[in-house]
Amino acid sequence: MQALSQVLRRAFLDRLVIDLPPLLPSDDALALQRIVNGVLLVAQEGGTTQADLKQAAELIDRDKFLGCIMNNARWQDPISYY
Repeated sequence: MQALSQVLRRAFLDRLVIDLPPLLPSDDALALQRIVNGVLLVAQEGGTTQADLKQAAELIDRDKFLGCIMNNARWQDPISYY
């Protein structure tokens, strides 16, 4: 996997994004964490619990943790900014 990542980095000039399965039920993201430059945690509104989000964030190497985003967000008021 490390050799493949080096080939992909050269081909895509370090602009490669890999979408992996959820962190807690799978070890794919933990295994690949060694060879990536950064990790972005994705939480699902209404699906990811606060406890799961905290546990997942603690598994990510702090030097590689880029932040967290939420997907499947539902807005109550389309006019309101917040």
